[in-house]
Amino acid sequence: MWTRSLIKTNAREVFLRNYWPTVLTYFVYGLIVGGASALLALTGIGTVLVQILIGGPMGVSLCYFALRNRRGEGQLEDLFYCFKSKFGNIILVTFMQQLFIFLWSLLFVIPGIIKGYEYRMVPYLVAENPDIDYKEALERSRAMMDGEKWNAFVLDLSFLGWWILTGFTCGILSFFWTTPYVFGTNTELYEALKAKTGINSGVTVEPTAPAAPTDFVQPVDNTWSAPVQAPAEAPMEAPVNAAAETPIDAPAEAPAEAPVDTTLNDSPFGEN
Repeated sequence: MWTRSLIKTNAREVFLRNYWPTVLTYFVYGLIVGGASALLALTGIGTVLVQILIGGPMGVSLCYFALRNRRGEGQLEDLFYCFKSKFGNIILVTFMQQLFIFLWSLLFVIPGIIKGYEYRMVPYLVAENPDIDYKEALERSRAMMDGEKWNAFVLDLSFLGWWILTGFTCGILSFFWTTPYVFGTNTELYEALKAKTGINSGVTVEPTAPAAPTDFVQPVDNTWSAPVQAPAEAPMEAPVNAAAETPIDAPAEAPAEAPVDTTLNDSPFGEN
């Protein structure tokens, strides 16, 4: 069972471990998406098209960077992952995700919010498997978020103070702390839910180093229990038996024969 404190702590550690490259990546992401939105708005093209062609695919690239970053491999070039891998399918899946959320929003706001949380993990699933069918991506995300939507909502509320503080800094804090921190926390949530449900995207994110770090991410209960019980049994009996047998019998026989050998060995030295 994951907890807010656990995944937020993990997210901070990942972020601080690779701080400046992470800040640069999110800054460039903001420039690309924001600049494209402003440019297309001037040309009369709606923001919906911007979200479909740029916002959705770039969001997948950001998820790809976040997944690699927690493995210590995140680089700025990961931000352009969507353009180098199955760009058409990435557009289709993210478009269908946003379309279903929009259609549910037409039934009032609350159903749309619920569906937004239900399909929250779709970009991460596409980032790990760009060939995935949109129906499969939606279904896997729905299964991962089953019973977790309220917990994810409370997790989002826990960042309310940071967003208020970001507003006081005119958005500057967003690049240097809030957005990377929030996005990293959502990435940790994805990994925790994937481990909990046993759902795998089918493809690992191009590992060039050992898999995910084991020193700070342990979201599953059975992963925690083994290290706790293992040291309690083994070391107790073996050292006691070994110490009880060897040091008592062996030294007892050695002193008994020593005087005989020393007298024989002394006479040659005495003659010399």
